[in-house]
Amino acid sequence: MKEQIQDGLNCDFSDIQESFKEKHEQMKENIKENIPANVQENIEQFKVKRTSRQYARMMAGGMCSLIGTLLAIYVAGWLMLLVPIKEAFTAFMVGALTKKMVITTAIKCALSLTTGGAIWCGGYILNRKCIGYEEA
Repeated sequence: MKEQIQDGLNCDFSDIQESFKEKHEQMKENIKENIPANVQENIEQFKVKRTSRQYARMMAGGMCSLIGTLLAIYVAGWLMLLVPIKEAFTAFMVGALTKKMVITTAIKCALSLTTGGAIWCGGYILNRKCIGYEEA
């Protein structure tokens, strides 16, 4: 019995080393084969996430641009252009038109396009910030 144990302890480990080396080489080959597939899957998942983020950013940017345009039309077109003209015309028809009212109406009308442009530009700038135009 002692002899068998001693023979087992004195055995050559080269067979075990060779089997480990073979298994190690097989694992390397499996990893080399699987890495491109895994990388490709990760790239596809990243593209899906990236496109959904881009779509959300484009929608937010479009909303900023739309709100800027509508706000510019309302403030510049309605509040600063049409309402003062309508008030001045009504005052003229009633006979209560004053010099101050004419000057104020003229200034509001002259600045309405500048104000509308500034508001529209603000919406456009927010649109570009949301989309990330500077990053591309």
